[in-house]
Amino acid sequence: MWEPLAPPAHDHETVTALQTLAEALVETLSALARRQREHRGRTVTRLTAVIDSGLLPTELHEMAVYYRAKALRDIGHSAESRRGYQQVVDGGGRLT
Repeated sequence: MWEPLAPPAHDHETVTALQTLAEALVETLSALARRQREHRGRTVTRLTAVIDSGLLPTELHEMAVYYRAKALRDIGHSAESRRGYQQVVDGGGRLT
């Protein structure tokens, strides 16, 4: 069976300060690839760092917000999850 390979794990638990679009994109894609294997709280932390960096273009930023909202829902943070989903809807992008 085919199984996607996750990128190598970071040596530390905290996400370093993202400084470039490339770093933000790698962190986003890595968080999404790992979300089935990591605790959703870790996914929230990683995607929050990406979102807070402000480095992603609008459509990719929306994707990070959407998947963070999903992870927040999975760990029982319903109000925060709804705010994230509402932010995506308000943006009117593809994920709406």
